[in-house]
Amino acid sequence: MVACEDHGPLSRDYLNEGTVCLTRQPGGSTTHIVVVLDPCASYCDTVEASCEASLVDGVLQLHAEGTATRPEPPPEICPGACQPVAAQCELPSVTAGVYELHYKGEVVGVQLPPERPTGSPESCREPDLD
Repeated sequence: MVACEDHGPLSRDYLNEGTVCLTRQPGGSTTHIVVVLDPCASYCDTVEASCEASLVDGVLQLHAEGTATRPEPPPEICPGACQPVAAQCELPSVTAGVYELHYKGEVVGVQLPPERPTGSPESCREPDLD
């Protein structure tokens, strides 16, 4: 157990940051998108996150935001564990191919629908990696 006041400010906002995971259900063609805005917010925090994805003319635009808010008054003791601030959204079936992912001011080519099934650790990466 750790004291919550050791974990920073009472509220943190996240906007278009973190790691993007593109996956699909085995045998499916819907693309599931998870954006991990913060992998380790305090377990005391209430976390909320959302994302929006659109695909137009071969360009996948992604927008994600979230907050991690400490309750008032903050608890005296929190479990030492942390929780992610993660947003989830979906793209319906798309024609298989390589598309441009625009996120965090970066552009990277991605295969849609993703080749890796949901749960593959290789499905998550920073969008600006080659």
